[in-house]
Amino acid sequence: MRFGATLAALTAEAVPEVRRLVLWSPIVNGAAYMQELLRVNLTTQLALYKEVRQNREALVKAMAEGKPANVDGYEITGAMFEQASSIDLLAGPKHSKAKCLVAQIAPTSQPTLHKELSGLCSLYQAGRGLVAVEEPFWKEIRTVYARAGRLYEDTLSWLEQCENEV
Repeated sequence: MRFGATLAALTAEAVPEVRRLVLWSPIVNGAAYMQELLRVNLTTQLALYKEVRQNREALVKAMAEGKPANVDGYEITGAMFEQASSIDLLAGPKHSKAKCLVAQIAPTSQPTLHKELSGLCSLYQAGRGLVAVEEPFWKEIRTVYARAGRLYEDTLSWLEQCENEV
């Protein structure tokens, strides 16, 4: 899911034995994602201090100097920031022969995948897109989201179809 799905996609490129790949709301553009995380840090600073004490440039500079940035209690190091920023899953065709499910998680029914997820799906020889109606449960801490039933059901159905095609 999310960045873990991104890492799974990168791993599938390096490991030809991967036969099935399920990507739940993967991060397609690492640079945009890292900027999003920096925005979270800035928002937290505003909430805590009523001001931004370290802007983006200062955060990036501090990470480059070995001081991690905190995002919702998780530390991002300079190496992680640089490596993640270099990821672009839309760069070039995929060499993986894995059947790939790209799932978009959306709180309301949407007829099609977002453009970047659709583009990612098309790079796989056997890519399929799915829009699962679920709350983006990784964004909210307020409630306990015990099970993403629709997402699980749709994913298991896809895996069963793959097995039946063999």
